[in-house]
Amino acid sequence: MVRMVIIYLLFFSSYCVAQVQHCDIFHVDQSDENYSVVEFVKSHIGKKVGNGMCMTLVTEAYKTKYSNWTYDKLYDHDTLIKHEITFDNAQPGDIIRFVYPFPQPSHIGIITAVVGNIIWYANQNSGFDNMPKMEVEDQGEKSEVFINSRVCYEMIDVTKRGNTDIWLFRF
Repeated sequence: MVRMVIIYLLFFSSYCVAQVQHCDIFHVDQSDENYSVVEFVKSHIGKKVGNGMCMTLVTEAYKTKYSNWTYDKLYDHDTLIKHEITFDNAQPGDIIRFVYPFPQPSHIGIITAVVGNIIWYANQNSGFDNMPKMEVEDQGEKSEVFINSRVCYEMIDVTKRGNTDIWLFRF
């Protein structure tokens, strides 16, 4: 039974990603302020960016928009508060951050499309707790990443997020 579930998940997730890559909802006009961010993400689907951490994907994508972008902007509470937006204002290229109940770490990605209550986002280093991980050092701190960490699309219905806090930011 477990084997069938895994095969189904692998097939379904691959099928979904293949379908979404060619979907018009991921189109961003070149005149859009976040065009370079979204294009960076789209060009890295299926690839590992940097050390594979979710924060690295966001940092590298935002460097295409702001040459002086640094990792620590996403940890500075005062900066984040100034850039927080609502679900109604979300658009491709915005940052989505998931804050889970303790002790799980937070997770971050880049919005690629918004359709009604559904937010599509790209991220890396997401998976299940029992998947193999390795330790990496980033900004002087050690973290774990999934060994097969790659950029992929996921979606969430913001009306059905359970006990997860979701924050959105626009820079």
